[in-house]
Amino acid sequence: MSGMQHSRLSIVVGAMMLLLAAGCQHTAPRVGSPATPAGETFDRCRPLAAEARTACYEERLVSMVRQEGVPAAMEALSQLSEFDEDLRRDGHVYAHAIGLAAYTGADEVGQRFGECTPIFQSGCYHGVLQAYFVDLSGRQGGIDADAVNALCSEQRGPEGGRWLLFQCVHGLGHGLTMLYGHDLARALEGCDLLLDSWERRSCYGGAFMESVVNATMPHHPATRSPADAEHGSHAHHGTTAAQPSEHAHHAEGHEEHHGGHAAATAPFKALDPENPHYPCSELDERYLSACYQMQTSAVLFFNKRDFAATARFCDEAPDSVRHLCYQSLGRDINSYAEQNHAQTIRLCAVGDPRYRSWCYIGVVKNLVDLTARAEDGIAYCRAISEAEYKRACYEAVGEQIWVLEQEAERREELCRSAEPAYLDLCRGGADLLAREPVARATP
Repeated sequence: MSGMQHSRLSIVVGAMMLLLAAGCQHTAPRVGSPATPAGETFDRCRPLAAEARTACYEERLVSMVRQEGVPAAMEALSQLSEFDEDLRRDGHVYAHAIGLAAYTGADEVGQRFGECTPIFQSGCYHGVLQAYFVDLSGRQGGIDADAVNALCSEQRGPEGGRWLLFQCVHGLGHGLTMLYGHDLARALEGCDLLLDSWERRSCYGGAFMESVVNATMPHHPATRSPADAEHGSHAHHGTTAAQPSEHAHHAEGHEEHHGGHAAATAPFKALDPENPHYPCSELDERYLSACYQMQTSAVLFFNKRDFAATARFCDEAPDSVRHLCYQSLGRDINSYAEQNHAQTIRLCAVGDPRYRSWCYIGVVKNLVDLTARAEDGIAYCRAISEAEYKRACYEAVGEQIWVLEQEAERREELCRSAEPAYLDLCRGGADLLAREPVARATP
């Protein structure tokens, strides 16, 4: 597969599993938060210890979904992120919890999906879809190809668009993984039921993300079932990196239930601290690209955020996916650096300079992913000084614009704010003219 095809299939791979490490850093409560639902929630929850604070925030947001609806809860989450930088790092997983709580039945999944917003890496969309699949399986006793392909049918139409279609099929990967008790291999086979190859690979990305986040953050909101989200429960679902699947039962004979459906105990160990290339090294080759686009998050979890060591890990990846490993590292760097451009540029320099452009690509794609705003990516490209890397950055922004906007005129408008010398790189990435293949060639 060409680099261009890889980039089209890996447009919005998120970084929510990085939040565990980032969550170890706590900030002092902000004084004088405003008398709004978000301000009151902050004042009540922020002084609590870490796990209790997480539960408090989640319970308040879920309650808001029930009482005021998804838009109010998402707005409160956005405001809370301004008060508490720890919560801001964890915004994606709290958005997942809102989506889980919002689900009211298969006949309204489209409406709930439409009420979500793309903030915090579209976690709300993913939560709705997690809940949908758990519910569907509980009622039908299983998931078949027709159900998998029907889920995102609205997003395939003219009213949908590539951005929402990506969120749908990516969220499908999250939902399948949760449905099958975080049995990654089984979830990936569920993704294989999708007829379109781009959709399959986008689904793989959601499955790998869900697997890693469950292994490294088993008590966080994004790993809950719909029933747990409703009750603010902190039940553990699945298996952690240090807990092999054969010991995943809470007690002998106990079955975990997701929306009334018993989930199978996962026979597939999520991560292996002794082998940083696992599970990529054990899976079929068709999953290799999606796996390495997430794997640096697991590596950074185990090596305590040693970016230089993680770059060396990427140097050991198979040749065909090494550039994607560096792209994954760039995404993770952006999360840890809290979108600080100077710091991400400095941290991307710790690895092999031949792959540095891919690290920058990971950063800039994540910047656009976080907000669905092309201008955030263009601002980053302007901050890069070397022409070679700047070229790759602008082309990657163009790829994000291609996903964000269906209309060619709108894509032209968004690229127009690029530096003049790099305008055509953006336009090429946005599929407005022929691309220049030398923009980010791999060694």
